Amino acid sequence: MAVSRSIALACEGCRKKKIKCSGEPAPCIGCDHSKIQCHFSGYVKPRKTPVRSSRRITGLERRLEQIEELLRSNARSTPSSRVEDDRPATILRNIEGHGRSIMSEQLLSTAQPSVEHSGSNGRECLPPMEEAIKMATEYFATTNKVLPLFEESYLMPIFRIEFSTLTSSSGAIWAALNLVLGLNYQYRAASIEHSGSDDQIKAMALLDNACKVIDDFSAARIPCVLTAQVLLAIAEMFRASPTPQRSSMYIALAVRQFYHLGLHRPTSTLWSDELQSSVCFRLFWAAYTIDRDINLRLDQPPMLTEADFVFARPVECSSDVGRVGYIKSRAGTEIAILKQQVDLAVIQDTCYHKLRIARGEYRDDESLKVAGCELAIALESWLDSVGVDFTPESLTNSFSQAEAVALMVMYARYFNTLTTAHRLAYWAVEELENYKSSFENLATDSCPSQAICVKRARQLLQLFPVLPKGNVPAQWYVYVHVTPLFHSQA
Repeated sequence: MAVSRSIALACEGCRKKKIKCSGEPAPCIGCDHSKIQCHFSGYVKPRKTPVRSSRRITGLERRLEQIEELLRSNARSTPSSRVEDDRPATILRNIEGHGRSIMSEQLLSTAQPSVEHSGSNGRECLPPMEEAIKMATEYFATTNKVLPLFEESYLMPIFRIEFSTLTSSSGAIWAALNLVLGLNYQYRAASIEHSGSDDQIKAMALLDNACKVIDDFSAARIPCVLTAQVLLAIAEMFRASPTPQRSSMYIALAVRQFYHLGLHRPTSTLWSDELQSSVCFRLFWAAYTIDRDINLRLDQPPMLTEADFVFARPVECSSDVGRVGYIKSRAGTEIAILKQQVDLAVIQDTCYHKLRIARGEYRDDESLKVAGCELAIALESWLDSVGVDFTPESLTNSFSQAEAVALMVMYARYFNTLTTAHRLAYWAVEELENYKSSFENLATDSCPSQAICVKRARQLLQLFPVLPKGNVPAQWYVYVHVTPLFHSQA
């Protein structure tokens, strides 16, 4: 039993009478008045620690010793695969963000989650090393060209290291590994030659793998570009699903990483050389594209506001690093698909702020019609600038299967924006109490707009043969855009 001894501050006589003692070594004032002998013992009687507190302290000490022993045994059994380097790391060599804080990498490494956080079956979802490297290479040659989220020169060497070890040194790298493979499985599911396979099931299993460790590093105090890339990849996988609200949540987390890193400012240190600048530039506009598409579909404000970034939109340039963001037709014509997606996202942003924002709902019908006509003209100009004939024969003969699906999904985004611009043509009519009598008054303005929307809807539905039977996400993407139009005409 633990005991404690305290220094006596009063003489024995004053302590017995429970009065204040002057503490003088000579007879104190109380003993002098009482005419008794004053005596200081120096220490009071030893006091026992309460049994309840003693048990609690003993239990805490025992648990602390067990945790320390576990940490020591884990450090001995899993030697670190990191290469110690005192030189300052760049964004591509050390994309996790080390070097951006006063804390050392040795201290931060203890807080990095391991693969074990993803569950005991995490490794079972991964294909063999040779197949995984092949699929990652295929991803960077196909899917990453359409929507560039990751940098091949950084991730490919890390993938080989991760597959050669039993545990991962970083939760962000583990999530990126699963998402690259998952996005490629989604890409393969869009191909007719893989139709009917279990690629979509594998993609969802890998997405679940990544989501299990997302909390370990998305809330970290030190921001990193790889975390932002992982969050955007998850948002992209959730975008073509019946529940895009989850995509919006991950976009918000990624945008927070952007602001912490200064990714929205070209003057940031992340833009120090050509390759880093190209990676950050493409990543930012990919996030902008996903954000604008989701915010228009959900009628919610965008996460990235134009007042917070000050650099120009992508342009077609023959010197682009790696030609990422471009797809090539079988005839040899290159299409700057990232630029086209960003241009469409800008129109979607204008559409939201003019027609779907809460303040715009109270504008008169005439101003809304004028805004809708301006947006319709801008959309038709954008469609002409793409330079693609959106017919099943043209898409299947000029592009690979997955590239054709990507173009068709982009056309579905165009159609969604077009119907929003012409929303008075059928949404306002649908909400009228007396449909038949009121429709005649709006026929002059609504019928041309309805005719345009119906024409584009039929063109979009004619593209369904491009989709394989198992590509449920892309089919759902078309369904949610076309159904409201025909529902309003029922």
